[in-house]
Amino acid sequence: MMKDKWRLLLDAPADGAWNMAVDAALCAMAESDDATPVLRLYGWSRPTLSVGYAQNVETDVDPEYLHSHNIDLVRRPTGGRAVLHWDEITYSVVIPASDRHYGSLRVMYETVARALKTALRDMGLAVDEDSVKEYAKNPCCFATRTRHEISVMGRKVVGSAQRRSKKAALQHGSVILTMDTCAYLSCLRFTDPRRREEAALGLGGINSLPYIKIKADEGRNAIIRAFERVLEAGFMDSLLTPEEEELAKEMTENFMVSAMNENQPHNV
Repeated sequence: MMKDKWRLLLDAPADGAWNMAVDAALCAMAESDDATPVLRLYGWSRPTLSVGYAQNVETDVDPEYLHSHNIDLVRRPTGGRAVLHWDEITYSVVIPASDRHYGSLRVMYETVARALKTALRDMGLAVDEDSVKEYAKNPCCFATRTRHEISVMGRKVVGSAQRRSKKAALQHGSVILTMDTCAYLSCLRFTDPRRREEAALGLGGINSLPYIKIKADEGRNAIIRAFERVLEAGFMDSLLTPEEEELAKEMTENFMVSAMNENQPHNV
């Protein structure tokens, strides 16, 4: 069977603003008529808290904790709640509107979730079946779960968010290997102490589950193989084009946030 052409970008760990700028640039460039879908896998060069595009930093983030613990703060081009990035596999999927996998927000979540669930199962994890919506107002992404997000043994281990236009869609997310639960919760402000307690009960990465130890390289390879099977993706090893790299450089500043004095999202 003929496979669809996809670009595969395997990027070295980088700072948070650059990571977000690259994802946004790939999505912007995917609006061209001849664009190809992209799977990008990357990491973080230092601990970074990312917040959703419309999330209120003033109410949800503790700037003093971030400053004293040298944790960067960036704003994503996508929605959702705060994620503390460090020991994880971060993925982004960019699909132009001309591709057969482009669809509604729900359809894209389902499509990517099928591939990610396959990857986790291939690594021996017993992925939970989709549940009813369990959304709760909480500044912490991994403290709330909706239907197409992925959990193992009741613990959410993948958090994802989207940005869409009429010509392209970006979905990116974090597959958490190890989570510093104390640091994650300390980065955030909770108006209701019960929300913090609820979050603490359910947080943790894949490698804190019984009898599980996944290495980043193993996880990345499993994700690539799963996309090849589930989405029939024929990957071409790729780098950023000069145009994508230049656009990402221009956009990097848009995603930098000073937790001490800034709350409003930039134009991205």
